Amino acid sequence: MRVCLMIPALFVACGSVAVRAHETRKVTKVQVGEKFPKFGALGMDGNVFTTERLFSEKGVRGFILLFFVSLCEPCKPPLIALEKAKKTLEEKSIVVVLIDLLEEPSTVKTFLQGIGVKSFRVIIDTSGWLVHELGLEGKDGLLIPLAIVVDPQGIVKGIFTGKGGKDYVEDLLKVF
Repeated sequence: MRVCLMIPALFVACGSVAVRAHETRKVTKVQVGEKFPKFGALGMDGNVFTTERLFSEKGVRGFILLFFVSLCEPCKPPLIALEKAKKTLEEKSIVVVLIDLLEEPSTVKTFLQGIGVKSFRVIIDTSGWLVHELGLEGKDGLLIPLAIVVDPQGIVKGIFTGKGGKDYVEDLLKVF
């Protein structure tokens, strides 16, 4: 499985990691079965995004929070797979939130438009708070792409690292 590592100077390198969603090895500070931390951020649409508001949405079966950066090639396949599965996700009442790490909104907008991703809420962790709070920084940079699947009560149901394979969306949905 390949992941993208972002070094502090926004240099992005890709490498391999042997972590799979079903393994118990600790990947982030947040673990399956734990409450996802509360946070607020400005969305690309200009609205304030909070996890409290998100997790209180009626009729939602779950959430997929996908962390990425535009310079990360392995981040593209999960983003595109989720876009292609938009109808299935809506039918299953799954909300997708894309979370960019430490980039300018114009960069993120151009990147997402360039790969045809337009259906989901997008927020940007411009301060690096989520990077720190979730433990996404490692000795070599950031572990991305990373998908965290959360239920409506805010409990983490799954953590998926790497770009995934042909069954990426199906694998994410199996935890519900």
